[in-house]
Amino acid sequence: MVVVIGIVVALVAIAGALWLLASARQREEREDVLLRLRAIGGGAGDVHVRRIKTSDIRNPLVRVLTHQFWRAGLQADPGRVRNMLLIALGVAALAAIIGGLLVAVLLVAVALLALYAFLSRRSVARRAAILEQLPDFLDQILRALSAGNSLEESLAEAAREAREPVRDVFMTVSRQVRLGAPVEEALARQGEIHEISDLHVLAMAASVNRQYGGSLRRILKSLIHAIRSRDSAARELRALTAETRLSAAALVFITVGLTVYVLTQNPDYYREMWGQIGTRLMLLASVLLQAVGIVVIYSMVRSSQDAG
Repeated sequence: MVVVIGIVVALVAIAGALWLLASARQREEREDVLLRLRAIGGGAGDVHVRRIKTSDIRNPLVRVLTHQFWRAGLQADPGRVRNMLLIALGVAALAAIIGGLLVAVLLVAVALLALYAFLSRRSVARRAAILEQLPDFLDQILRALSAGNSLEESLAEAAREAREPVRDVFMTVSRQVRLGAPVEEALARQGEIHEISDLHVLAMAASVNRQYGGSLRRILKSLIHAIRSRDSAARELRALTAETRLSAAALVFITVGLTVYVLTQNPDYYREMWGQIGTRLMLLASVLLQAVGIVVIYSMVRSSQDAG
């Protein structure tokens, strides 16, 4: 018992030390950015976590989770995400000490699935809202360009008057441009984070206009028309596939619901099956096949939605 308490205390102490170290590093980085902003006439409000480049995040797990938080519209930098992973690792180690390895694995799996479901749902809703607001936002940029403003000035002016969440995306672009990033690079970065191909097209148009000239307003008009036509086709496709999506949801929830019902009404049924090697393998295989089936159905439904 003394050994267990000592291990737990050591894990908490290590996690606390790592947290303090990461917080000090973030504070130094923030102060450096503030000095740069003051030098160009900015303020503390211009510091934003999304100025970080994708290539700056070397840990692939931290990079994926950070992008998920950004897509969901949540303020999170790589240091904070790294601290969250360290805390989760400490909790998992504590659960393994107290309840065993199986309990720790189940706890981590449930926590990751819950976090992924929350972030995915929020990201999908936020991306849909951005795409819905994007044509009107590009119209504002087009009017600002017609008044003689540059693309950078037009983006900043339209972003200040826009609604959330598109305002947050393009205010981030404006801040990155103020920090010295080219506008096409800032637009492409936001397109990569939020998985919006229209921002990549806008970034390519800005890059071509910067290097070779040409009519940026004509490209914007074509892009606005393409986005609105695609949105109309997507609405029609969603109406045509409503029955298919309902059938997919029924296939998933009926199977899971029946399993939960049997487990609550007759727990000895699964306990006896788990007690033998052959039936245990059958249960594990059925769970695996069910998970694969859910992923396949979800991918098919999402591909039909993305096709619009």
